[in-house]
Amino acid sequence: MDVEVDISDKFGEVNDQGRRLTCLAFAATAAHEYCQRLVQPLSVEWLYYHGILVNQSILGDPLSVKDIALALPKYGQPYERVWPYEKHTNFRDWNPPPYPGKRYYARCEYKLFDIKQIVTALKSEHPVIITFWIDNVFVYPKTIGNYSVVERRRDEKNKLNFHAVLAVGYGYTESRLYLKVRNSWSRHWGMEGYGWVSEEFWTESGVAILQLYPLK
Repeated sequence: MDVEVDISDKFGEVNDQGRRLTCLAFAATAAHEYCQRLVQPLSVEWLYYHGILVNQSILGDPLSVKDIALALPKYGQPYERVWPYEKHTNFRDWNPPPYPGKRYYARCEYKLFDIKQIVTALKSEHPVIITFWIDNVFVYPKTIGNYSVVERRRDEKNKLNFHAVLAVGYGYTESRLYLKVRNSWSRHWGMEGYGWVSEEFWTESGVAILQLYPLK
């Protein structure tokens, strides 16, 4: 792999969303921490709760990019220690803390999937949130040398679910473009939670992209 950009070393340890549908909240939180240049993690639980609240969605459902775009500038995010993430919750007595302390806010730009715009952003070391359809090809990436690689989907019947990751780099293998992504399935997915995903896969699977910019 001829790596052009890789900013994965500027993030903390990859998280584990457990069985909850919170991948977009995790990807957005990692992007938010990065653009705010924070060392301490922000609360994923807070963002998920307010993403559900702002669009009156159903508890337990996945967030949409619109939910994130509405919630972050309005409610912001406090630190993770204020409201720690729960891998398993039945939502009983599930409410935000009344005094969250300092919060960070961001404006969001979202649009339909465009790999050229992703590469342009990454050239400026700006991570990009990607939403897409996954299947078993993504769930079980191949290990090739020192890289964990996801190629194009084999069969539309394998489509499983809607997912979100954070693009943190790109590179080429024999002129074929790959994006390096940070997942939220713990460090046991891919290589320590990261993988390289082919342009062909994105062409078939990509739905939307989202970029965050800090608000003061």
